[in-house]
Amino acid sequence: MHNSILLEIIGALEKEDLNELHKFISSPFFNRFSNSEEIIILFEYIQTCYPDLENPVLGKEATYLHLYPGQLFVKSKLDKRMSSLLKLVKEYLIYKYSGIQNEKEKRLLALGTFYKEKRLAKRFKGVLEQFSKHSKTAASDIKFHHYQFLNHQLISEYNSWNNKRKGDDLNLHQTLKSLDTYYIVNKLQFVNALMIQNQFSADSNLKSLPLLPDILNLIKEETYNNVPLIQLYYHIYFMLQEPKVETHYQNFKRNLNQYTNSLSPKILTQFQVYALNYCVIQYNNGNTFYLEEIFNLYNSYLTSGSLYYNGKLRPSTFKNIVHFGLKLKKFEWVKNFLDTHQFRITKTKSPKDVFQFNLAVYYFYLKKYEKSINLLSDTYEDFYYNLAARRLEIKIYYETSSPILESRMDAFKAFLFRLSKQLLSIEQKNLNNNFIDLLRQINHPKTLHNSVRINKILGKIQETAQLTEKSWLIEKINALH
Repeated sequence: MHNSILLEIIGALEKEDLNELHKFISSPFFNRFSNSEEIIILFEYIQTCYPDLENPVLGKEATYLHLYPGQLFVKSKLDKRMSSLLKLVKEYLIYKYSGIQNEKEKRLLALGTFYKEKRLAKRFKGVLEQFSKHSKTAASDIKFHHYQFLNHQLISEYNSWNNKRKGDDLNLHQTLKSLDTYYIVNKLQFVNALMIQNQFSADSNLKSLPLLPDILNLIKEETYNNVPLIQLYYHIYFMLQEPKVETHYQNFKRNLNQYTNSLSPKILTQFQVYALNYCVIQYNNGNTFYLEEIFNLYNSYLTSGSLYYNGKLRPSTFKNIVHFGLKLKKFEWVKNFLDTHQFRITKTKSPKDVFQFNLAVYYFYLKKYEKSINLLSDTYEDFYYNLAARRLEIKIYYETSSPILESRMDAFKAFLFRLSKQLLSIEQKNLNNNFIDLLRQINHPKTLHNSVRINKILGKIQETAQLTEKSWLIEKINALH
């Protein structure tokens, strides 16, 4: 039904978008329907209820009465107005997300295409000069390389007018070179994303990727030494492929510092996330040096503002900042972070749940277990939060010698089994399963004051690569001597 689709799309817009959309719909250039005024009134009526678009006053009969006071309800008439408004909303979204209104490169290329087709040589060359000047100061990202290719392609098409087939390559070499650069950047970006995804996906088989070996060999040539994105993605690839070779991370970090000011904010954030992911993997594998590095990176990115999404933080980022701050026992810093960011959580339907979980973790580190457990929920939107909350609950029951500890560990095992069929990677399943198995051994009555058994369990903990909460388990087993 047009009504539900229309309200769903409008409800997904940000508040500031509604004002732009109103101008768009009010413009005779865009709104050329014969009943344009009625469509504007319909939109303004919906806008008065935003964001509560499930309000009963937006029912079809109530809406019709607002548009046509005193008239009998005619469903088909309202459907036509809603259909027209829906078309305009979609046209606005196409306009907004095409980038034509705020991307200078796209506007210049559009003008260049017109001048080329109309053979306005002087105007065409003027656009090329503007594009060249802008490119020298433009931030580097995927779009930058795409526009470079489109620009060279346009020049090649323009040059073909005067093709004498003697010596002039019509700018085709530059077009091919920019196409190669654009392709390589995209190829490496998606290869790295696939490698990251395979760490968290149940499908861990990485298929052989065509052309990748050739691309990696090409990057070693001087041609790509001055292309920031290629150099950074190249180092990321080897960081993921050979995580134990720390020089890959150092090379990446050096290049990232070198190119920071030339990268777009969006792409800079992406590279910072890669740096954090690498350090977290290293720390999880037992390299404690990276704990301080992780905290310093988060602190630095918070200060620069690059971690924020429209001024707010994603739940996973929020959780990691609290986690690593507490690991370093920076309790005052973490509490200040929680207080100042309580209402700065985004990309979740329940920001309050995210905040309260992290506050629960904070109280756990302060050994205020009752406060901690009272803040936990079992309905987190993100199943990684669900996993973390269930582990925290079990840790609290252990710390308080609760008689229901064993039953909660059994329930967690069953939970992992259900998740593993759909959402949980083998690595995540092993991380959590091993946590429960080793905690069971620690909690066994025969372990207490049994040095042989304690040392055996401690050895297992230290040798188990896939194990979450490792440092806490080591602390608990050592306390039993």
